[in-house]
Amino acid sequence: MGAIEMTCWDIIGKDLNQPIYRLLGGVKNKKLRAYTYIYKGIAGDPPEKAGSAVA
Repeated sequence: MGAIEMTCWDIIGKDLNQPIYRLLGGVKNKKLRAYTYIYKGIAGDPPEKAGSAVA
């Protein structure tokens, strides 16, 4: 099923003379959500500290 979907995107892109990434919204997103496992050691800490723990 995935191969059929990719083929459809390819056909549409060629028909419109556009790359597929542009049809899907562009090269990048302004926001990217990232999820991580919060270890026990920082579970009670404020969110500002969580960033440094996952970096």
